[in-house]
Amino acid sequence: SKKQADYLLRSIVAPSADIDRKYRTQVVELTSGKTAQGLLLEQSESTMTLVDSQGKKTVIDKDDIDDVFEQSISIMPEMKKALSRREIRDLVAFLQTLK
Repeated sequence: SKKQADYLLRSIVAPSADIDRKYRTQVVELTSGKTAQGLLLEQSESTMTLVDSQGKKTVIDKDDIDDVFEQSISIMPEMKKALSRREIRDLVAFLQTLK
């Protein structure tokens, strides 16, 4: 009920166009040369916890981090690849009924 239909539609067909700060994927480059990515779940003085799109949590020791940056691509897929125009329209209409 807080969002207009055009915002809901844009979020479904182009989720990377406007990503809420809390849903921006963090990419962590580790000193080992590996990378980890996910949504920032928790952060303490010594660790960072990420959660990926499958819900798997990864706890990273901050001493093992070389660099951290935000990814500008949403982890939510573009639904226009999975849904027809009618299904998208119906989904937006349904979402507008939720409170």
